[in-house]
Amino acid sequence: MQIVEPPQFLFNSAAATADSSANIHPGTALFPTLPAGFQNGAAQSTLYAGATTLTSCLELVNVEHIGEIAKGTLFQKLTGNIPSGPVLKDVSFEVYSGELMAILGSSGSGKRALLDVISRRALGTTRGIILLNQMPLTAQIFLEVCAIVTLRSDLIPGLSVQQTMNFAAALTVSRVLSANQRHERVKRVVEDMGLNDPQLLNKEVSLLTTSEKRRLIIAMELVRDPLVVLIDEPTRDLDPLNSYLVISCLAKYAKKYDRILVITLEKPRSDIVALLDRVTILSLGDVVYTGYTKTMVDYFSRIGFPCPLLENPLMYYLCLATVDRRSKDRFTETNGHIEMLVQKYKFEGGPYKRYAPSADENGRMNPPVLSALAKPGSTSNLGALVGRKFTHLFGVFCNPLSSISWEIIFLRILAFPCLSFFIWLFYFRVNSRSQYSFATRNGLIFNALAIVSFLSAIQTTFSCKFLAQYIIELFFL
Repeated sequence: MQIVEPPQFLFNSAAATADSSANIHPGTALFPTLPAGFQNGAAQSTLYAGATTLTSCLELVNVEHIGEIAKGTLFQKLTGNIPSGPVLKDVSFEVYSGELMAILGSSGSGKRALLDVISRRALGTTRGIILLNQMPLTAQIFLEVCAIVTLRSDLIPGLSVQQTMNFAAALTVSRVLSANQRHERVKRVVEDMGLNDPQLLNKEVSLLTTSEKRRLIIAMELVRDPLVVLIDEPTRDLDPLNSYLVISCLAKYAKKYDRILVITLEKPRSDIVALLDRVTILSLGDVVYTGYTKTMVDYFSRIGFPCPLLENPLMYYLCLATVDRRSKDRFTETNGHIEMLVQKYKFEGGPYKRYAPSADENGRMNPPVLSALAKPGSTSNLGALVGRKFTHLFGVFCNPLSSISWEIIFLRILAFPCLSFFIWLFYFRVNSRSQYSFATRNGLIFNALAIVSFLSAIQTTFSCKFLAQYIIELFFL
């Protein structure tokens, strides 16, 4: 393996501007070569003009972040005095295209904060270097050619898997591609994520299993072909078989399209060790190890911590890097032990940290980055959003077995006329010449306005099944 020297220039990420074009180094390529047909109409054509086919690289050098270390009380949030402190301390690693890196760490180790720092979403002070192909990774560049997937992502009920993917492509994939090319892109991503079963494609998203939902959410981001993909806890709450399926799909995708995938894991299983190209172990914001997975056992054995036979090396070394909070003495002991591991890696981990790809990989032709093309215009997005809304509301016609679609149609279309008719029964005999007509009409206006708020509440909170059961219990039981 060829050892790569650290870069000779520094860049303070906190001082990076949002305009990516201001940070472009002359003669340096950010994206792999794009075909001439793809450059027509591309907003970022100057970024990849004269691009090379060198392997892409995401690199962090001495990254530190100071942010919130506790949620804080309501008063602290209002006054802006939320406790803050070091969340990441001197984090450095690199990952190349075609590789899947896992960031391991227990709760509070800084895994999610690291993803937020890379994606430029972290609140607080960040120092250090974050480079993509030897250029500063600014917020603008991240939005253009990178993606982040979190557990907070939701799916729109009433849509099938195929409809969800089609609308995701309509909203994110460049219009430089033809409709057939976009359809082919959706088809390939669905296949790569194991969602290509015809029955699964026609299944409503609310009926999917946790694994299927997780893979669909990831596929919605992959469809626009980002160069770097950050995924937070893709295997959380999944059984062993589905955990392996998700990681296997991601590893194959990274190698098939030569993309950079970075995931976080809290409980890695032994069967995924062979699927991970690189591993970074964090503990309280410090790096205990970062480098190739296949050299991890060799490194720890060299410093006096060999992995026992028949033991999962990922979990074993993750436990070594976890603070024991059961007692004050155990906390002090394990904290000192982790500090020793951190210092050991700083002095002895250099040869394991910085390895370049082999010569044949470094000169290979990378596929073009489709996400670098011009994004869909506002008119296209508006049409896609309107189409998605109508499909959402009237999904019952596409999927007659959908109970959610019937609920949506009733609550959002039929409920208002029904309640309006019910109120009309009390007011249609009002005599306009009566002295009470003024007060009566005031009551009518008040009830009409109250209906709007009432309908919004029941549409958001209750389902038809709940309302039917409530009415039966109220009037008949």
